[in-house]
Amino acid sequence: MSKSRKQRISYHVKPARPRWPYPAIFIGAGAVLLVAFTVIQASRQKPYIPEVTGGPSAVIDQTYFDYGDVINNTWVETIFHVKNVGDEALIVLGEPQVEVVEGCCPPQTTLSQKVLQPGDQATVSMRFMMHDGMDGQHEFRVHVLTTDPENPEQQVIVRSNWLAA
Repeated sequence: MSKSRKQRISYHVKPARPRWPYPAIFIGAGAVLLVAFTVIQASRQKPYIPEVTGGPSAVIDQTYFDYGDVINNTWVETIFHVKNVGDEALIVLGEPQVEVVEGCCPPQTTLSQKVLQPGDQATVSMRFMMHDGMDGQHEFRVHVLTTDPENPEQQVIVRSNWLAA
C-alpha cells in the first residue's frame, strides 16, 4: 500500500451514546417517596402524654404468672414490661433479682434497657427449666428496683408445678 493511501484512511470513532437518564429519575423519585412516607408516619404517632407529672413512674404490665403443671425438661419463658408513665427519666437499678419463695434454682433475668425516657418501656425476660429431682411447686418473686419515688420496688410473681415426664 502506498504511503499516500495510508494517509487517506480516516478512522471514524462513534461518539458515545448518552447514558439512559431513567435510573437517576427512579432513584430520585424513590428518595422523595421514602421521605414522604417517613414524614407521614411521624405525623401519625401520637405525642406522649404522661400519666404522672413531677417525676418518673414505673408500671409493670403483668405482675402474676401461673404456668400450672409443667413437665420436667420443658423451657418456660416469662416476659413482662416496665414502662415509664411519668414525665422524667426512670432508671432501673441493676438487673431484676429473683427470690425463691418455694422450690429451687432461681433463674437469671435479662433487662433490655436501664434508662427509660418518658413513655419508654423495657422488657424483662426470664427463661427456666426444671429436671428430674426438682419436681413440685416453684414460686419466684422478681424484684424490680427503680428510681420511681412513689413505688421504688415492684414485684412479679411466677408460679409453676413441675411434674416428672
